[in-house]
Amino acid sequence: MSEELTHRLAGVRLQQLLYLDAVGRLGHFANAAEQLSVSQPALSQGLRSLERSIGAPLFERVGRRRQLTALGEETLAFARRVLAEAATFEGRLDERLAGRAGPLRLGLIDAAALYLLTDELQSFRQRYPEIDLRLTVETSDRLINLVDAYELDMAIVVGPAPNTTAVQVASEPLYIYGPPLDHAAEAERWVLYPERSRTRQYIDRALAQLGVVPTVDNESSNPSVIAQLVRLGAGWTILPAGIAESISEPLTRRSEAIAHRPLFAVRRATSSLSPQARSLLAEFGVT
Repeated sequence: MSEELTHRLAGVRLQQLLYLDAVGRLGHFANAAEQLSVSQPALSQGLRSLERSIGAPLFERVGRRRQLTALGEETLAFARRVLAEAATFEGRLDERLAGRAGPLRLGLIDAAALYLLTDELQSFRQRYPEIDLRLTVETSDRLINLVDAYELDMAIVVGPAPNTTAVQVASEPLYIYGPPLDHAAEAERWVLYPERSRTRQYIDRALAQLGVVPTVDNESSNPSVIAQLVRLGAGWTILPAGIAESISEPLTRRSEAIAHRPLFAVRRATSSLSPQARSLLAEFGVT
């Protein structure tokens, strides 16, 4: 598009194109103004402004009617294409603003992706097929960094809540697994999440309340690896049932729940909640 044409059409408004379309369909300014619920002087003024932008008359008077000129017919065809595109875009915009369409980049810890929130995520995909849900599975700290780096819109992470925008979406019980024992203090060797991990905070607090100072022989950030090591006789561990009891040879639970790790949906503290994320939170039961 030439610079001259860009300048010529810069002042054209959708309202003016609506006026032109109505007059093209009805043939009378008065009828067009009535249908559009505007005054006839306002409609006439809008069309005169459109003619000034185009640079030539769009109508000629034939008796009491206004007849489109050849350029007017071409401009009318252009107006209808633009109005159709505008209507299509407005529909898409309404869907996005209502949280029924558009992109959503979501981060998940492995437990949320594998079993803890799978029903909700499947229901969300079925309810909102026009939302482009893109998933990333990582550790909690890595997911929080990706949110802060604008690479994710929201993430489901293990607590504690990293900022004031976080909302809890689930709570997962943790149990002791390993050989038979009467009390956790009898366990001599432990296989646990890494010392600085978020889940480990809840484990250490629970063991301290039980009076246990664990001897940790092995650590892993992969709970499936922890479960496998315990199955091979490496000692005791504390895991969610969704991991420990879903492997081919499930571990034996040796306690009631000794702790619960909360899962939070987090976004950037400086960003508002997107409509798509709001729809997902509603699927999680968060309003």
